[in-house]
Amino acid sequence: MSDDPRDAILEAARAIYRTRGFARTTLKTVAATAGVAPDVIKRYYNSRDDMMAAALKLPFDPFLAVPQLLAPGVAGVGERVVRFSLDVLSDEAMREDLFTLLRAGAATGKAGVAVRTLLEESIDRVAKGLGVPDARIRVELVTSLMLGVGINRYVLGIEPIASLPRDELVAMLAPVVQNWLDPRKKLPKPN
Repeated sequence: MSDDPRDAILEAARAIYRTRGFARTTLKTVAATAGVAPDVIKRYYNSRDDMMAAALKLPFDPFLAVPQLLAPGVAGVGERVVRFSLDVLSDEAMREDLFTLLRAGAATGKAGVAVRTLLEESIDRVAKGLGVPDARIRVELVTSLMLGVGINRYVLGIEPIASLPRDELVAMLAPVVQNWLDPRKKLPKPN
């Protein structure tokens, strides 16, 4: 374990965000959980928003996954992306971290801006790595689809998606994702 109090502070903050959310988390509560005085937190972070921006990070780096998903080529990329996304979203700890991050991004203030910036930068990095026309919108569409499926399946338990066998769900989603990520396919434009 690290002797740096910031590690304990950020770990405590993450745990409290998961159970209470950002709005109900105070510096005093984080300090007590981390076993430090509130002044110690103030030494490192100017505000609750600054602490939150430091505590929340993507639970995985999508940019690192993209080369592996794309390496075999365009053929089958839709299926690989869907399977990877379902693997990430089916892991309860990973899902909790991701949804905590997303809730924080919806918040107002500096922390919300910081989280949205982090997410946008990650999307931009993935889009750049993808190297297809209209990459940013394509990545955002895939991200939106997979988050929506993840929420319905793993958080809300909406049927039939919640209990659909994984391979059936992959078979339904993969062609859509494939079309969005295939550089040979143009995205539809309104008439």
